[in-house]
Amino acid sequence: MTQTTQTDETRRPLILTKENSLFLTMKKQYFDMIFSGKKKEEYREIKPYWESRLNPYSLQHKEYIVFKNGYQSDAPMFIARFKGCKKGLRNPLYTDQSLSQEVFIIKIGEILTDTAGEEK
Repeated sequence: MTQTTQTDETRRPLILTKENSLFLTMKKQYFDMIFSGKKKEEYREIKPYWESRLNPYSLQHKEYIVFKNGYQSDAPMFIARFKGCKKGLRNPLYTDQSLSQEVFIIKIGEILTDTAGEEK
């Protein structure tokens, strides 16, 4: 998937590729919390699927996170800056799942587009 839009700060095209973007699908509750700025990190279980995508080598060129609410082609989505990933424990404010299990913590930066994928 390649999408081009403009960023506010530089007015240069924002080009999304598999190499520079992390694509995450999520439930509406968490999608809305991230988009509103209330949630600044997303969690993924430490399993082979995510280990292959969230290892330091795979993340070295990531600049953006594409958040999508569902799997439909017209599902709401937005783009944010990728600020890094580490292993740790979930924040109890942002989850209803186990707090004792170590997970990948994906750090979320500035929201760059609205939920229609248009520049903010």
